[in-house]
Amino acid sequence: MPTPGARHITLSEAELEALVARGAEAAAKSVLQKLGVDVDNPLATQKDFAWVRDKREAGKKLADAGKMALVTSAVTAVVTGLAAAWAIIQHVVAAGVRPPHGP
Repeated sequence: MPTPGARHITLSEAELEALVARGAEAAAKSVLQKLGVDVDNPLATQKDFAWVRDKREAGKKLADAGKMALVTSAVTAVVTGLAAAWAIIQHVVAAGVRPPHGP
């Protein structure tokens, strides 16, 4: 049942495609504007996105460098501990220290 007061119109395929394209463009523009994108200045928007990408990549590089520093510190601590233990063992053996005998 048709809506009261509604009109029936006939569109060619080209007219329908143009109408749909205008609606899609208006909807996309509206969504982008609501997200804070300057749709009237695409070059500025591209620069903004490039800046955000650079900051994200720099942050990832910084995090990777931090992880590498942490791993390096842990490996250094283990190697230093092993070297210290080896030096103590060599000192004990060289000094001829014998473990005490039981009662």
